Amino acid sequence: MRMPPAATYRGRPPGCSPCKRCGRPILFVQNVVTGNAIPVEPIPDVDGTISARRHPRRGLIGWPVSGERPHEPPNRLYVVHKAICPVRPGPTKRARRPQPPLPF
Repeated sequence: MRMPPAATYRGRPPGCSPCKRCGRPILFVQNVVTGNAIPVEPIPDVDGTISARRHPRRGLIGWPVSGERPHEPPNRLYVVHKAICPVRPGPTKRARRPQPPLPF
């Protein structure tokens, strides 16, 4: 799936917030299994891995598609934003150990 750059969105779709890395709009799906929020692209896609639907009081709820929890037809499939975010996180820097003083 190829998404347009952030500049072509002309604002944000309703209910979206910007990604802290790339600025593109994202939706948050509340995972019904773990309760965590999953950032997804705002446009449903047939190649998505998150099955979600609107709940009247809880917003967008869903789950990752798996053998135990398959996709249900009234739900829509969404792509996880991290999979297509143009700004990938780099390697984390490890803390350097303090070096002992030289003997001379």
